[in-house]
Amino acid sequence: MDIQKTGPLIRRLREAHGDTQKALAEKLHVTDKAVSKWERGLSCPDVSLLEPLAEQLGISVAELLQGALNGPSQNSSIESSSMPQPAKRLSQPTSSAFQKCAFCVCTFLFLASGVICAVCDLAVFGAFTWSLYPIASLVFAWAILSPLLQHGRKGILGSLVSLSLAIFPYLFTLAWLLHMPTLFLPVSFSMSVIGLAFLWGIYWSIRRLAQRRMLALALCSLLAVFACLAVNFALFRLIHIPFLDEWDGLTIGVFLCMAVFFLQLDRKAHTAQEHQYPDEILDL
Repeated sequence: MDIQKTGPLIRRLREAHGDTQKALAEKLHVTDKAVSKWERGLSCPDVSLLEPLAEQLGISVAELLQGALNGPSQNSSIESSSMPQPAKRLSQPTSSAFQKCAFCVCTFLFLASGVICAVCDLAVFGAFTWSLYPIASLVFAWAILSPLLQHGRKGILGSLVSLSLAIFPYLFTLAWLLHMPTLFLPVSFSMSVIGLAFLWGIYWSIRRLAQRRMLALALCSLLAVFACLAVNFALFRLIHIPFLDEWDGLTIGVFLCMAVFFLQLDRKAHTAQEHQYPDEILDL
């Protein structure tokens, strides 16, 4: 990436779309200072931001990396500060057709698997017996995977919401099929709550700290420590197993070391960035 070319291109496209630096930053979940540094050629966007940034600007990732649009008509439209309609047409992701195809194929496979299970169960036993377990699991998995299959990375939030809404009905259905074992619901519900809190914490950390990945990884490592402690405490209260053993201590120690390691990397990277771009330059 040639930041001396990409920076001015980002600025021209942003202005052509009528966005301020703050508005573009909010769409990408970064700071307006980060956008300012991109446009002035002081730094380049993170790799994970290339695709969403290109989409917001209405161009392809290749054009963003080149720092130039493909075609003279598109360049002239940017220079005149009008809305770049040709660039918008180019920005339509070719992966959308693949995502739709993948969604349709997976939906068909899930449906076919459920039908095969039901037919085999009826043919052998004359009633729905074991087939209800895989059918319930297939419906649960399809509900979670559908947003990801349809929207790719943008569907992560939808999948988390689907998981949060579907996990407890799914567990209750399994408990009903198993004729309500004594500890199934208390243990499974407790583990589900802890797991959901852990996944939402990771999602929030990565989204809010998109520009400080090492700090996000450190926070995720600490969340893993709390999740491990919460799981052990729940099992200790429900089935009276020891709260911590040597393996738990080793696991927690590894996650704590990882957190310290990532924090050190973040501190060094942040310090180096401050030395390279002091506040007086950033505030210009």
